[in-house]
Amino acid sequence: MHDASIRWIGTVNTAEECGIRSRLAGSRSVLLRRMACMLAAGALAFASAAYGQVIEEGGFPPVKGGAVSGEPFSLSCPSRLLVQTGESVLLSCSATAVPEEGVRYEWESLSGDGLHLLSGADGPTPTFDVPDEVDENGETYEYLLTVSAANAEDGTAEVTVNVLDGLPLAFVDDSISGRVYVFTVGEASEDIFLPEATGGLPPYTHILTPLLPRGLGFTIAGDPTWTIFGTPLEVSPRTEYTWQIVDANSESVSLAFFIQVAPAPKPPSPPVAEPSEALSLGITVSASSLRFGVQSADTE
Repeated sequence: MHDASIRWIGTVNTAEECGIRSRLAGSRSVLLRRMACMLAAGALAFASAAYGQVIEEGGFPPVKGGAVSGEPFSLSCPSRLLVQTGESVLLSCSATAVPEEGVRYEWESLSGDGLHLLSGADGPTPTFDVPDEVDENGETYEYLLTVSAANAEDGTAEVTVNVLDGLPLAFVDDSISGRVYVFTVGEASEDIFLPEATGGLPPYTHILTPLLPRGLGFTIAGDPTWTIFGTPLEVSPRTEYTWQIVDANSESVSLAFFIQVAPAPKPPSPPVAEPSEALSLGITVSASSLRFGVQSADTE
């Protein structure tokens, strides 16, 4: 729009100059000079209007081998990749609004380890050759892609590759598998420590099913251990629970255990007083009248 405005102003000034010069010229050539100036001014105005219309409707038409309008390229790259040892992965980047020719892709290592792990680093999708071994905490590789071409600002994007140990996903300890936990209503339960996983591709997703009996709780992410704890408040039959861990590659491991909540014991009955010995034997004493008499003998 800036160039179009300059050209439009130049056209107006040229028309005014035609009028001034026509008035200063002799009468013999006034008509001819005015006609020539008006024709020239009309041609310049048409060209300026057409130029301004091109700018307003989307800029210059594409030029083969050059940028469209001098604007920076639009790059799309995965910001972070998680891979395991022994694999290969593409750093799949793409650039839009780039010319067909004269584009240059340049990769640079930001982590200071060079480009020895990249194959095809002269294009937007080089192959990252994952090392066969890394330490237990993994390794991180950072790269910067710069895309450049004539008549355009450079476009840049960063890609981070996290390489993790390629051990299979497994529980650190599966000793609770198959165990039966029996709790009592109203009594604090024994803590159940659920095992963490190792290997696979972090981050992990932890899943416990089904819901715990009322009164029992479950620690959430942020706690150093995954623990079932609390005081059960209601009776629950023996129920199977599944503890599952899923990694970023959708691989999973699981184990099962059981929880049962028994009712609280009934309080003991108060003691009953012991009866006396006489009553316990049931002896009854009764008295009857005794007659004492003297039998006399008749004598003759």
